[in-house]
Amino acid sequence: MNYLKWLTRLFFVVVLISCSEKKKNKVSAANTTIDETASLDIKDILTFAMQHKGKLSDSVQLYYPGLLDGFYAGEDYETVWSRKNNFTPLADSLYSTIAQSMQMGLFPEDYHYSQIRKLKTQISTGAKVISSTIIAQTDLLFTDAFIRMAEHLKKGRLDKDSLTLTADTSLQENYFTGVLKEALENKNIKTALQALEPKHKEYIALRNAIPSFLQTMDQNRYTYIVYPNPDSVQMVRILAKRLYEGGIFSTPVQKPDSGTLSGAIAKYQKSKGLKVSGKISPELIKSLNTSDWYKFKRIAATLDRYKTLNARWPETYVWVNLPSYQLKVMHHDSVVMTSKVIIGKPGNRTPELNSEISNIVLYPTWTVPYSIVLKEMLPIAKRNPGYFAKRGFKVLNNRGKEIDPNSVNWSKYGKNVPFVFRQNEGGGNALGIIKFNFENPYAVYLHDTNQRYLFDRTSRALSHGCVRVHLWDSMARYLIRASNAYYPNYETVTTDSISSTGDTITLSKTILRDTTFIQADSLQRYMAKKKNMALIMPRKVPIFIRYFSCVGENGKLIFFDDIYGEDKVMIDKYFAKK
Repeated sequence: MNYLKWLTRLFFVVVLISCSEKKKNKVSAANTTIDETASLDIKDILTFAMQHKGKLSDSVQLYYPGLLDGFYAGEDYETVWSRKNNFTPLADSLYSTIAQSMQMGLFPEDYHYSQIRKLKTQISTGAKVISSTIIAQTDLLFTDAFIRMAEHLKKGRLDKDSLTLTADTSLQENYFTGVLKEALENKNIKTALQALEPKHKEYIALRNAIPSFLQTMDQNRYTYIVYPNPDSVQMVRILAKRLYEGGIFSTPVQKPDSGTLSGAIAKYQKSKGLKVSGKISPELIKSLNTSDWYKFKRIAATLDRYKTLNARWPETYVWVNLPSYQLKVMHHDSVVMTSKVIIGKPGNRTPELNSEISNIVLYPTWTVPYSIVLKEMLPIAKRNPGYFAKRGFKVLNNRGKEIDPNSVNWSKYGKNVPFVFRQNEGGGNALGIIKFNFENPYAVYLHDTNQRYLFDRTSRALSHGCVRVHLWDSMARYLIRASNAYYPNYETVTTDSISSTGDTITLSKTILRDTTFIQADSLQRYMAKKKNMALIMPRKVPIFIRYFSCVGENGKLIFFDDIYGEDKVMIDKYFAKK
């Protein structure tokens, strides 16, 4: 503690004690109770807190000093959580809820747990002299803790972004003092707090799986290892520290020689059932970084992601969870179908988004994105122009005219390639035989694939960003039924003819002749035509692509790989000091 901080704290303590003693002297003659004296202290403490941005001392910080002042003003600055030098049952209930808040994916220290425990112990043990100042400060910490916990349970701790669906993120702070007043009136703290949590089934399943995890959780905080690390010396030092924390080294080792480090790594690998090599590897680092405490942070981040979702959901929607490589079609909160999916590689990640599926394309053609042309196709074309014909690609110039790829000097092109590459429809098409379209700024969609064997893999981050659907036929049938999809029949009619420099130009327009509404069980009949056609969906089906890296199933937690490092980014931003 530096001198200025020490002086500030000393001044505050002296002022409070002085004020408290003066009040006690004044009220002693008037027979004033300690509750009444504490009421005066509450007002003084709040005045000080608002002047110092909530800071009471080096270790005590009120998060909502202005909000607390408004609340206590409505209570005539009386204590809420204690009476006659004793805590009320509601205070005991809140204290217990804070102590067990990890079961809700929260961190007790965010709610003044250590300070309240210390002050509560002083009061509960019946010490000879309990000043009204201590009672007042404890009361304020309880109220501040309730409001913060209520906010975290309702809104979460994440910043609002373009994916946030719920309007609850814009709730005014006095909403939570209203929750507190209702909880005090109903005399039920725990129920009031739990009522703020999402009712999403997946949230509830994850939340219910936490207690069993906590029973065996190792709460030690271990050093996180960044890998790969270009600084090899630093890498060895951090790895040695982590191995010491895990009991592999019996004493701290700053610079172990290669033999000592290899032996320690081998010992750790053997203890975890890993392949024993004695070498640094991605598998080793992943195991070392997957501590129980880090897992809990992932749980906390995932629960907060659910708090950005709507409380009420569409009747029918498509839900894609990227880390689980899984798609679900939901109807009335029930799972209609589940399918494996293939998603974007870490270098071509599938974006999180909200949209609506508007049409289904049978036997789609594929126009290759320019990024794939530059990275993958151009280098092949320079070696073997015959690649295009073999893979069913047409090479089109800027007028849309097909050209012979063998007539092009591919070696002269670098970043500017003046051609469009289009793959014909059919079973060999990279999109397979069906595509589900929805508007988004990333040019991604759901589709079949001509590499269906890849669905047998456990890790399926393999695409360029689009989502490949294993059970596309089941999904198409359900969406056709749910959206009343139709196939539009068009005809072309001539509207006028004009002559220009001797050439006749015919103007025409395409008009809708009729629509053919199709049935889910007639999908195969349309597929049998092997014709490029679009089925329009009058009732668009919402689609949500999200990143939830752990789930609860049958009371147990299941963790998925953090394939895009989203959990690491979120933990570093919001929970780094936990």
